[in-house]
Amino acid sequence: MLKKFVILFIIISFVNFQIDKKHNQLELNKINAILDSTISNLQKTIYKYYYITQTLDILVTTHEKINYNSFLKKIYYDNNESLKSIQIAPNGIIKYSYPYLENKKGMVNLLIDPKRKKEVKYTIKNKTPYLSGPYKLYQGDIGLIIRNPIFFKNKFWGLSIIIFNFNSFINESNILVLNNDYNYKIINEKIIYSNNDINIKNPISKEFYIFKNQKWKLIISPKNKIDYFKCSRYMLGILFSYLIALILNKNKILKILNSKIKINSEIDSLTKLYNNNKFNEVINTFLKKEDAFILFYFDLDNLKKINDTFGHNFGDKYIIESGNEIKKILDKYNGITFRIGGDEFLGLIKLNLDIKTIDLIINKIKANHNNTPVLDKLNIVSSISCGYSLYPQESYKKEQLIKIADRRMYDDKTNKKILL
Repeated sequence: MLKKFVILFIIISFVNFQIDKKHNQLELNKINAILDSTISNLQKTIYKYYYITQTLDILVTTHEKINYNSFLKKIYYDNNESLKSIQIAPNGIIKYSYPYLENKKGMVNLLIDPKRKKEVKYTIKNKTPYLSGPYKLYQGDIGLIIRNPIFFKNKFWGLSIIIFNFNSFINESNILVLNNDYNYKIINEKIIYSNNDINIKNPISKEFYIFKNQKWKLIISPKNKIDYFKCSRYMLGILFSYLIALILNKNKILKILNSKIKINSEIDSLTKLYNNNKFNEVINTFLKKEDAFILFYFDLDNLKKINDTFGHNFGDKYIIESGNEIKKILDKYNGITFRIGGDEFLGLIKLNLDIKTIDLIINKIKANHNNTPVLDKLNIVSSISCGYSLYPQESYKKEQLIKIADRRMYDDKTNKKILL
């Protein structure tokens, strides 16, 4: 009895460990996705302001005589309330500024000002914009400044400058949505912004560039929470092991649990389709038997846009429903569908089909793709890119077959971008 209990407990503990391992990997994938999305939002927000300086650049290089003050006033009011000031500095001297009175103290020669000259000279030398701050402004509040060098006929003309409110920048970048579940910091040479003053435990970080050679880093970590579900699973595992040991013999238990472990190792947790492990098993069997088959490679085109716009819950639904649509078509040809990660799917059909029939299958999948409920709900149009390869006509090797199908899928995706 004790021996049976110990064996069962070890097996169930192992299953729990695998569940935890899978959960941790999913959490890591989720955090990496959040990192990418947050970094993208930070960069987009900064570049929104940077594009205003480019407007000033175009103004200077295309109009020899213009009322700069009037033009600055128009740009200022055409943009959001987070702007503190916009300025033009011919030869590095701030000569035009709006609003004028609030910025009067800041009308300086940037090339000799001790607090600014180093950054300004770097900007001119490297012909690249530079983001400064955050720091307290002459205008009040905490702000960020983008200085963009203007070159006219390959000669330095001056600088276009935009000053904007730091708190508005943080709000617009949407980073505050992380406050409930995550600790995070944005740093360059110092901490730019943080929702936690203490050291972050088990951080995951990613570096990214704002402008040329201007590197920032985003550090993120889930807030510590007691995983009651995990605790209960282990407690139930002990009880379950004891009860099963009373009524079943060891061999039967091992057979059942091993079968479940094998099934779980072959199924994608999100879509419930077969995963990459099962794909390798099936295609190796096909290759061993030397039966003709077709390998399909599918890739969803707009997953990142859906995730960024509507959130990862809708993105997951998009993946699930797209996989189901692919499976419906391939099932009609006794095919097998696999999700190999992210927005990528593979399909295998154990038949020697002609190119016309293959094109028919691909066209059916593309036509049905926009019938997925989540796309109807979001009222958006999406697409799927497809490629294929043939065994044995095009290769006898698994890796080469995948490469051929992937290349055709990529060509399909590229052709759509060209058409757009």
